[in-house]
Amino acid sequence: MAFLENIYYVDDGFFSVFTFPFTEGSAQNAIEDKYGVVISKTFAKKYFGSDSAIDKQLRIKYDDIFLTVKGVVDIPENSSVKFDIVASYEMGEEISPWIKDVHDWYNTFSITYVQLKDGANAEDVKDKLQRIVIENFLPVGENKTDLNLLPFSEYHAAEESNQTLIIILAIIALGIIGIAIVNFINLTITNSLVRIKEIGIKRVHGATRQNLFQQINDRISNGKFYSLNFWDCNGCFTSSNF
Repeated sequence: MAFLENIYYVDDGFFSVFTFPFTEGSAQNAIEDKYGVVISKTFAKKYFGSDSAIDKQLRIKYDDIFLTVKGVVDIPENSSVKFDIVASYEMGEEISPWIKDVHDWYNTFSITYVQLKDGANAEDVKDKLQRIVIENFLPVGENKTDLNLLPFSEYHAAEESNQTLIIILAIIALGIIGIAIVNFINLTITNSLVRIKEIGIKRVHGATRQNLFQQINDRISNGKFYSLNFWDCNGCFTSSNF
């Protein structure tokens, strides 16, 4: 049985910054072993039920790599940091070679958490970080990178705002689709009324039922013909010979 799970690759200081309560094992040396991992309580229950998860092994599909559980943490419901497995960067580099790009200055896929000392000024730290970028990444004038420090208390709100934007865009999209459907229905009804009047006039002038049926059938056939021609022309532009 295999599942797609959410893995965090972290450094040794992760559990000194995020003090999740351990239900099994401890934060001390939790991921010091290359193949040692910490899992969430939900994940442990899913795979091991009520049994202890400590020293149980997990197999990474396709890579034939076995991970050993060194700890289980209970992640609060309101936590902004949610994961199934926490593993070391060293192990991540073996599973996913692209993880090595974490040392590349062009890397933008990692989330960096920084714990400031008591009394530290966030703006001063930001300026120092910006200078580090200038010295190691791009020279002054060419550097387009702007670093910002976001208080962790606002991190969840920032994620929520992104979700809110997605919801707003989805509502707008559904509104546009709804308007298009209403317009289509109105046009169909209007055309139907015109056709009814047209049929009535032709019946008054002596048209037979067979004549009316033939006229309707011709219109339907013409519509199919134009549709097929358009589809065939569209295929010309998407063919490999173009």
